[in-house]
Amino acid sequence: MESAKTQVRCSHCKTWFPSAIQIDDLDTFSMAMISGNLQQCPSCGKMTSCNKESVRIRTKDGGYIGKDTF
Repeated sequence: MESAKTQVRCSHCKTWFPSAIQIDDLDTFSMAMISGNLQQCPSCGKMTSCNKESVRIRTKDGGYIGKDTF
C-alpha cells in the first residue's frame, strides 16, 4: 500500500512542505489524535503547527485539507 502524501502549510510564510507525520490512509487519519506537534519550515525556518488543521493529504482516492491552510 502506498502512503498518502501529507503536507504542512507554514503558518508564517504559507509555504507547503512535506509533513514529518505520515498517514497511510484517510481512515487512519480520521481516527488519529494529532495535536500539539511542531515542525520547522524549510522555507522560513520558523516552527509551525503540524496538526489536522494545518495539513493537507492527497491520496489516489481523494484527500483532506485542514481549516488553517487557507
